[in-house]
Amino acid sequence: MTTALPAFATTPQARRALGRSAYQVRKLIDAKVLPAAVHGRGRGGTLLLDPAALAALAAYPQLPQHLYGPGTEPYALAVGLRPLGPDHDPDNQRAVAGWDAVSPPPASAWLGWWRTGAATADLCAGLALPILGAVSGFVVAARLVTGWTLHPSVPGLIRFETAPLSGDRESSYLHHQYLPTAGSPWELLRRPRAPAPALPAPPGPGTGAGTEEALHDG
Repeated sequence: MTTALPAFATTPQARRALGRSAYQVRKLIDAKVLPAAVHGRGRGGTLLLDPAALAALAAYPQLPQHLYGPGTEPYALAVGLRPLGPDHDPDNQRAVAGWDAVSPPPASAWLGWWRTGAATADLCAGLALPILGAVSGFVVAARLVTGWTLHPSVPGLIRFETAPLSGDRESSYLHHQYLPTAGSPWELLRRPRAPAPALPAPPGPGTGAGTEEALHDG
């Protein structure tokens, strides 16, 4: 017998279900990734959440996420997005920044400028990594990094040149999650490096080429 969902969920329940801080849950609500309604109580209001949407968000599959090490390799650049709003920093050269799940903003709102530095940007472009836009670690957008541009006056600011991902590859990132680390709003997601293919075994006696041919092989 299926247990009925409660009529609403609270933000403390969301923090526990999602493993996120109060600030991160609030970002999810303000970006409309986690739907909410206001139910008035007394002089204030209690923010109530859609329990089905909360359960669906908590069930997002986890992306591989390993610390840097010799046995790992980067596979995506993840950038943390705030809720959509005006961008008042003239250096960013865009009218708005962030994300709104109900009315997805222009690409410039989340692809604008990131302080990754040239070395990381070169790595992302050289490996053709996807760039993932995420709100509190829940992926809402994905593109392919094809190149980058250095800001004309602010050192370290990078704008990535991107292209669409194939449908199958895009769906392997959208509606997934990772745990954002403290500090920088961007991070390289890493996974274990695939083992190198085994070298073919040397030919046994009588199965290879003649001696004279073998001396000149390759």
